[in-house]
Amino acid sequence: MIDELPDALVLGGGGTLGEAWLRGVLSGIEAGSGLDFRECEYLVGTSAGSIVAATLAAGRRPDAGEQAAREWARAVPDVIDETSGPRFAAVGKVTRAAAAPFANVALSVTAPAGRLVRAAEDELSERRSSEET
Repeated sequence: MIDELPDALVLGGGGTLGEAWLRGVLSGIEAGSGLDFRECEYLVGTSAGSIVAATLAAGRRPDAGEQAAREWARAVPDVIDETSGPRFAAVGKVTRAAAAPFANVALSVTAPAGRLVRAAEDELSERRSSEET
């Protein structure tokens, strides 16, 4: 288990999909490791990564965007149809599952981050193995 965050969390771009992907990856790593990326000393990002880094710097969890979208959908029901809620949940699950193997792309290449990536990959492999049996 990793007990040390990287000093710098460096997040890349990717537009709207990149933002969702980064949020899913970071949420999945936090859930699997118990780490809190809001505690990184430096949060850096380009484009979509800067939005996620700003979210973390503001003290919000990586999945804050998904939560905000759900809150907005509840607050404006006449704009969002009734099927949007399940869509948000499905997109979040698919994003986290698809993004986890590529977590190393979202993290800086410092020694703590390398350990973090290996731990996340190990956790994912263990989950897949237990689901297959």
